[in-house]
Amino acid sequence: MNAKIDFSGHLMILRGGSFQKQYCPYTLSVGCGDWCPLFGEPSPVYDGEETGKESAKIMQLCRVNIIAYLDDGENIVDERPERGLA
Repeated sequence: MNAKIDFSGHLMILRGGSFQKQYCPYTLSVGCGDWCPLFGEPSPVYDGEETGKESAKIMQLCRVNIIAYLDDGENIVDERPERGLA
């Protein structure tokens, strides 16, 4: 699956050749995004070999996990600007 978190924090999923904004399954009027406490950060998954190669990315959400298999050309891209901690 190809997904991205756009510059404003909205979750977008690639469907039908373009990225589509995803909506909260509980409210349906609010976009799914990083303002929700159940919105996880994309995390790398490494293969079990000693190479330590990143083989996938996983992102936990309220009801599902998004898994992108990098070897299959899938990815989860984070387009949000870096947020400095003061």
